[in-house]
Amino acid sequence: MAGFQRAEPFSSEERLAVLRLERLLRLLALLRQGPCTRKQIFESLGLHYGIDREEATDDARLRRAHRTLERDLAILEEIGVVLVRERRGRQPARYVLEDDQGLVPHWSLSDTEVECLAFLASMFTDPYRLAPPDPTQALPQPQPRHPFADEVQALIERLARQLPPRQQQRFERWARTPYVYFNVAPVMDYLPYRELIRKIARAIQQHQHIRFRYRPLSGKEVTHQHLDPAYVIHMEGHFYLVAYHPERGQFLEFRIDRIQEQSLQIEPQLTGRTRPRQVLTFRFWLDARIAEPGLSQRWLSQVVEREEVRMNEQGQEERWILIRATAYSRWRVIQQLLRYGERAELIEPASLREEMRRIVSQMGRLYGLSMQAPEEEEQ
Repeated sequence: MAGFQRAEPFSSEERLAVLRLERLLRLLALLRQGPCTRKQIFESLGLHYGIDREEATDDARLRRAHRTLERDLAILEEIGVVLVRERRGRQPARYVLEDDQGLVPHWSLSDTEVECLAFLASMFTDPYRLAPPDPTQALPQPQPRHPFADEVQALIERLARQLPPRQQQRFERWARTPYVYFNVAPVMDYLPYRELIRKIARAIQQHQHIRFRYRPLSGKEVTHQHLDPAYVIHMEGHFYLVAYHPERGQFLEFRIDRIQEQSLQIEPQLTGRTRPRQVLTFRFWLDARIAEPGLSQRWLSQVVEREEVRMNEQGQEERWILIRATAYSRWRVIQQLLRYGERAELIEPASLREEMRRIVSQMGRLYGLSMQAPEEEEQ
């Protein structure tokens, strides 16, 4: 089928009408994204109103732009668009779109998808934001902020505003039900490290080495250079950079909040080939009661090799299982098994078992000193 061809070119009046229509549609689309002040409208649609940032100080242009915007808002109201001019204290007035009469199409989700969108919102929203503190109802403790929570939440709310009215109501009902919380929150406020994470992400995307000063647990600052960054991951409440360290010949984990942001530099040379991260295989005994619902998926892989029955201190039988598993980090293997306390025993590799024995021995000495302190005070 041949495309539509106009017999004659647009007249100047027709071109102006087309530009006016485009401006109205863009204004309506902007208002559908959320409340806007005049300043925000001109920042987004300045060229359509005859101004840009460089010309924003031109009083004549600004007055003309304001008059044009007034006419556009009046036209929208004439065709049925419901607009509310909202002012809060000394804040600039905002234009709130309450009903667009279907002039901009909605997108629609299934009821299950709307509920999932609400649960997704709960992953990045402080429970107290949706449900103000109520002494008669227990709510989760307010969580530290995820570095990208505000952007994610704004996107979800924007998507929700574009749902049909019935689905908007369903979303609000589920999002404001203070019973189910899937909040993805770190154990500390990582919002100040958002730009640092973005800078690292750019280096990863561009396949470039990085260098920075790092403050490890010992507290003595160390400079790392020529690192090959692999990815940033959220683990156990903290954000970590996983990077290959050429001098040590292995991948290391760097906690983001211990990287000195001002020292981070993207080096000009490109990274080499992609290196596979070395996998550690280890075996440990575990009290079978811990694994009754199923093995915890904490490791890259795991398999039960055999079972045995042991007698505890009370002379009762206990069933234990021997597990062979794989992981990336020796440190994380030890930390996880320590959480099981006396209900787990690391068997091999021998070097890792020796490291575990040393840590447990140090803990024993620490608690031994703590228990003697009250007796010394009584003397």
